[in-house]
Amino acid sequence: IHLYGNPLITPEASRVGDAAPSALGDAPLSSYIQDEREAEHCFKTGRVALARSDHDGLLEHLAQQLLSQDFSLSDLSNFPDSALRTTTLLSLGMARNDLSGVLPPSIECLRGLRLLDVSHNKITHLPHAMTSLKGLQELNLSHNRMANTCDRKRMEEEKCIPMELGEAMTSLRTLLLAHNKLSWVPLPCMSLSLRILDVSHNELEFLPDFQRHHVMPDELRVFNAGNNHIREMDSAFVHRLKSLEVFIIETNLIEQLPPL
Repeated sequence: IHLYGNPLITPEASRVGDAAPSALGDAPLSSYIQDEREAEHCFKTGRVALARSDHDGLLEHLAQQLLSQDFSLSDLSNFPDSALRTTTLLSLGMARNDLSGVLPPSIECLRGLRLLDVSHNKITHLPHAMTSLKGLQELNLSHNRMANTCDRKRMEEEKCIPMELGEAMTSLRTLLLAHNKLSWVPLPCMSLSLRILDVSHNELEFLPDFQRHHVMPDELRVFNAGNNHIREMDSAFVHRLKSLEVFIIETNLIEQLPPL
């Protein structure tokens, strides 16, 4: 449990090291997404190989393009038609563009997608069309404008993430929501089979209440809720997460720890 940065922790008393997993926050989701320059270089070497190895280089490059495409830093306000037409696509990078509002419903065409990086945009909502992405394993939504409002007593859920996604996206293992404006961990996240959930650098004031909401990813291993406004922590929250290996709740407003 990482508690550094809360009122009850001082630098001298803290045992927290710099052990936060590199998969969280701004770190890249996967090493197999190539940027544009690398893809261009791959294309050039493929053309050279064409004359030397009987088309093997070009075929390898074309096959790679059918599996992975990266349009990061391309000043795009929508998904490229070329990506939506590539039904074999497994990995799509759309980080640092000008995507805003709701992701386009046409995303349902990418039914085989396993990794989607739309970080560093202006996205506020996810469409119901994402229920078609049943094979998606990693989703990076960090550094966007995802916001919600939730009445803790009445448990009225927000609409930034449709409830249907929790039941449909059964393969999702990594969900990165850092640096948004969430005031509550979206309820659909509780129904997912997640291994990694990052909701750091948001506006959370409390953790999920098991007395009101009893669903939680039983296989969650990494939960990052650091840099929020959380004031209390229920011991039932930690006890319920039996597979939890890393719990980061540093830099919050916690003044007292419950019995663990």
